Amino acid sequence: MLATTESVATFGKGLHGSVRLSVPTGFGHMVMSSWLIEFKRSYPDISPDLLFDNRIDDLLREEVDVAVRVMSEPPRQMVAIELAQIRYVTCASVEYAREHAMPSRLTDISACVMLLLQPIS
Repeated sequence: MLATTESVATFGKGLHGSVRLSVPTGFGHMVMSSWLIEFKRSYPDISPDLLFDNRIDDLLREEVDVAVRVMSEPPRQMVAIELAQIRYVTCASVEYAREHAMPSRLTDISACVMLLLQPIS
């Protein structure tokens, strides 16, 4: 009864409730953090339930309302909108390059000592 009373009392007073949002770990922390803060400021009555996850498994099973993924081609069963283009760049210090073989294929990156993601403006 209390939940019904609260729902009726807040009806028509703007957007409220919760939304379950799944974002990629690195992209979510580095790029989306400021967007999420601005969203919370703009819509204080909406509670985002954030999942930092890179999987694309079954979003329905995970009860995800909105998922952001970095991928070249979305799965056929998903409705996707391109939000931004991502560019990946491999960089190394001169000292590291002298001492280690530089990766020539994507699979070579796993042998690197350290890999940091940095947003490119």
